[in-house]
Amino acid sequence: MTLKRLGDSPPRSLAEPLRSSVSASALSVNRIAKLSNVDQSTLNKFMNGIRANLRLDVADRLFRRLGLRVLHKKQVPQK
Repeated sequence: MTLKRLGDSPPRSLAEPLRSSVSASALSVNRIAKLSNVDQSTLNKFMNGIRANLRLDVADRLFRRLGLRVLHKKQVPQK
């Protein structure tokens, strides 16, 4: 699965588009965390590479708040 805004190339990790979307928003990390009902420490650790992953429900709330979507590319079976 890849996460991207329409028109962007696929990121290397989910943290990259999250960081750039937070930077591009007019909101602080603290405010985004509060609006998304996510612990600020969890968000900071993930964005800074200290935490390797997020629970799916946490990622979903953050991505929705920031206007991000996760897209799944269908794999074509090899013959």
